[in-house]
Amino acid sequence: MLDWGILILKYAGMVVSCGFGVYGLKREFKDKDGRVTKAGRRALIGIIVGTVVAVTTETLEHIKKHVDEVDERSRRESETLNAVRRTEVVINEISRGLHPIAPLRLNYRVNIASDNNYIKDYASRIAKAIPSIEKQMKRPDRATVPGVEGGGFTSGFLGQQLSSVSIAEGELAPNEASESVASGVLRDSDIFLSFFRNPIEPKKVLGLDGVESRPEPDLELQVATHFNTPGRQHEHAIAYDVSTGRLALNIIGFEADQRYWRSNGAIVGIPDLLGTQLFVEIASMAYTGKPGSEQVIDDVRRKTELSFITLHMPGGRTFRLKSEDFTQYRNRDGFPVYEIVFPKTLEELEELAY
Repeated sequence: MLDWGILILKYAGMVVSCGFGVYGLKREFKDKDGRVTKAGRRALIGIIVGTVVAVTTETLEHIKKHVDEVDERSRRESETLNAVRRTEVVINEISRGLHPIAPLRLNYRVNIASDNNYIKDYASRIAKAIPSIEKQMKRPDRATVPGVEGGGFTSGFLGQQLSSVSIAEGELAPNEASESVASGVLRDSDIFLSFFRNPIEPKKVLGLDGVESRPEPDLELQVATHFNTPGRQHEHAIAYDVSTGRLALNIIGFEADQRYWRSNGAIVGIPDLLGTQLFVEIASMAYTGKPGSEQVIDDVRRKTELSFITLHMPGGRTFRLKSEDFTQYRNRDGFPVYEIVFPKTLEELEELAY
């Protein structure tokens, strides 16, 4: 429409200029006294108007041409950008498939609070056995010590000294009858990992927003390990630190069973972790069944601390998240919950890998 308007104005200006030029040739521009006649003024005005119209239309043509060039350039840039974005989407989908999260293996360590009398009593029982354990483990034949799966030594002024032991099923393991609290805390471990592709307010997950139901994560998985599971004893270890007298749970190389995953498909590969929010919740569901022990066990679990968690993914990708990498909260039941938001770039994400 604009093109036709400019074209009409252009030719109209030419016709007006030409018409008044012819008109001027057939009329006297000046009278005998040298003054411009009415006919001359008409011709002059007509020529000026026609010239202005012609110049205006020429200017409009140049402006329109420039605008069209800018629009065409913008269109091409937009098409190029869309093509790049489509390519990025394809590459990202390929990358998601080439670098999956599953199967996922976990290592994590949970430090047990030592201020509970039941836990103290059990730790004291282990402490009394340490001299005998150390003596046996230092024997030249490295004899297997009943009830001990392994141990660590450090070099000191007095030579090699036992620094930690890993308890196996046997005399040193917590007795389910007489040490029900220690048994309930140490024989079972449950943690929940909740991934949100788009981070949300932590209080919504913690149940502190006054709403009963919590938001559905894009990916949620539960990891439940048990002490002395046949064929998998090494995955759930009760650790005792000789120097501090504290107990801990070491979960080693545990593969998270995908039957207990809930996913909407938004998080399937390592690229999906960019900018993703992760909540780690320590809240075991296992109890001894002994009357009066459940509340005590829960009190101890509320004071547990996550030392680190390591995510082992296919292709040798491993991410180790330390306690200081997390922000710690407590949910409405008082259990510890740890939150971290993964970096938004692959370069930063690689810094967490090893």
